[in-house]
Amino acid sequence: MVTMYQTPRGVQYDPLVVEVWPHDGTGPVGRVEMPERVEVTWALKGAGTCVLEAPLTATTALLLPADGQYLLVAHFNGLRHIGVPVETVAYTDDAAPHDPRIRVTTASGWSMLDAQHIPPVPDKPLSQQESAEYYTLSGPVETVVKRLVSIGSDRIGHPIVVPPDLGRGPQRTVRARLDTTADLVEDVLRESGFQLRLDGWLPGDPPVGGMQLPTAPVLYAQVEPLRHVDGLVWSVAGEDIASWEQKNTRPSATQVIILDRGEGIAQRMYPMRYAPVPSPWARREVTAAQRDEKDNLTDVGNRALEGAEATTSTQVTVSPGPGWEFGADGAYPRQYQVGDYVQLDIPELGRVEQVITEVVVELTPVSLTVSPKVGTPDDRR
Repeated sequence: MVTMYQTPRGVQYDPLVVEVWPHDGTGPVGRVEMPERVEVTWALKGAGTCVLEAPLTATTALLLPADGQYLLVAHFNGLRHIGVPVETVAYTDDAAPHDPRIRVTTASGWSMLDAQHIPPVPDKPLSQQESAEYYTLSGPVETVVKRLVSIGSDRIGHPIVVPPDLGRGPQRTVRARLDTTADLVEDVLRESGFQLRLDGWLPGDPPVGGMQLPTAPVLYAQVEPLRHVDGLVWSVAGEDIASWEQKNTRPSATQVIILDRGEGIAQRMYPMRYAPVPSPWARREVTAAQRDEKDNLTDVGNRALEGAEATTSTQVTVSPGPGWEFGADGAYPRQYQVGDYVQLDIPELGRVEQVITEVVVELTPVSLTVSPKVGTPDDRR
């Protein structure tokens, strides 16, 4: 029996298409037919995933070695998820011993960044790292992120292409000594208003930004600002919001006593406070000591107060109605993506601006569900 799925753009037979592609050539080898379940997660940070449960066929069996020779590619409304298998299971059960199945879990390109390390002297072999204790890099967010991704990917040989740098975003500085690319990139992006997208490219796609066409599947490292979309509002009244929770915490420190390197009565103490000073009921004092005579005392105090401010975070479970669609192909007039700002209209809280941090698309023989997740922008906590 063929299932017809109701979507915002109308009834569709195949809203989520899954294919198997070779890692080093053209494709696809074939399409995954009659899956029992496909769950694809597009994530703002961290590795997105794809979970496939389907018949074991000549096409799906290519994924079994989980050695990266074959990739699982999902297409949805102009969006693409390219994943490398990290676990595959072939099996039968007692009820159907002659009906072999396969279960595949893949990870998106961010998992490659988790497996890269930045040495102190990136342009020299690992046996020649004595000239510096740390690799230090400063510049706009886009410049720093693209340089880190380029260093890490080139060292390992990962299929990540870095487009030309436009130098956008606030200034950032990183220090690395075998830190992972993923950790460094996440630190740089924090509170920047920018995101790193690893966009999948397949042979047959148009060229990106005039760059040379690859001959095999690759990921393009795009550093882009989080996007404001006109009219993107989900509300309780519109039944887009199933539940919500807002959590507020007081500051863990509001002022600091900075101690220099003197000892005993020779040690000097300097005060530092946040401005504006909060209510006297919420004031909290901590101490911070200068460890090195080169340390600027103001920097010592700032480090002690970093991350100590009061926080507000809002958790919302959303289930958008048909007015908005997850997608990027322009075939529907109102589309949203991961990394978009969204206004949540909650009567008790008013308008709360959040960021779409994740979208999970699940397809079964009887249903298609699209579940976005939102979070408080990290520059407003």
